[in-house]
Amino acid sequence: MRILTKDEFCEAIETIKNVRNYQTEKNKLYRKYGCDGYLIEPDSNLEVMKLLHIFFEDVDYDIIKTFCLDNNYGQGKNNKTYIDDDGHEKDISTPEKLYNYLVELKQGGD
Repeated sequence: MRILTKDEFCEAIETIKNVRNYQTEKNKLYRKYGCDGYLIEPDSNLEVMKLLHIFFEDVDYDIIKTFCLDNNYGQGKNNKTYIDDDGHEKDISTPEKLYNYLVELKQGGD
């Protein structure tokens, strides 16, 4: 089995983030003119999170959820940290940092 490189992972996350931002802006336009855009375009966040969880099968799903939803793919207000089970702050503010942290966890480090 081939593992995604960091560049491939980051490029995929950036593409997903850009699509999400595009959909958000389009939905704002739809609402402005009285059309509910969410009925037209579904959100793909849950599928992205499932795929990341499958790839990084041994890591806590909350890390992925925090990055994708709570931190808006690194664009949110609290985008710098994730608190692990031991109370340590982990920087997951970019796709690169998330990838490094997930790989570290998958390899058994902390």
